Amino acid sequence: GAYTEDVPTVTAATYAASVVMGGIMTFANMLATNAIDNAGVLTNIMLKFKGSVQTVGFWVAIFDTSPGGTFTDHSAAAIAAGDTAYLLGMWHLISPSSMLGTHTIYTLDGLTHEIVGPTTSLFAVVVPDGTTGSLASTSDMTLGIGVVW
Repeated sequence: GAYTEDVPTVTAATYAASVVMGGIMTFANMLATNAIDNAGVLTNIMLKFKGSVQTVGFWVAIFDTSPGGTFTDHSAAAIAAGDTAYLLGMWHLISPSSMLGTHTIYTLDGLTHEIVGPTTSLFAVVVPDGTTGSLASTSDMTLGIGVVW
């Protein structure tokens, strides 16, 4: 299996609901290759903010092909009709923890979402469901995805 994190470049500011944070993130080599297909089971998603306290929820959309819609950092999300075929699902992260100080972590464990993709890569987009707290830096956000084979 694989657990991979991506630290996209974000805007050190607030984000409104449904505004893309960090653009399209690529997670290479997440699915196992065998003689038939590229497969795996999504087991967990972790979203971290290393220097800001967040209290809103976040949607994480995962695709098996890089979407062609508009998913530019700090712009409104705009999925293209053809991208819906690549969308594996959207997961809502709603339980923030900032118990260790000025940071926030969202963890969604226990997922069992089976994936068969055209390649071994997965792609993700993060959007908040409300106005975020101001991000502390352009590297404040990290998204992690876990897959077992």
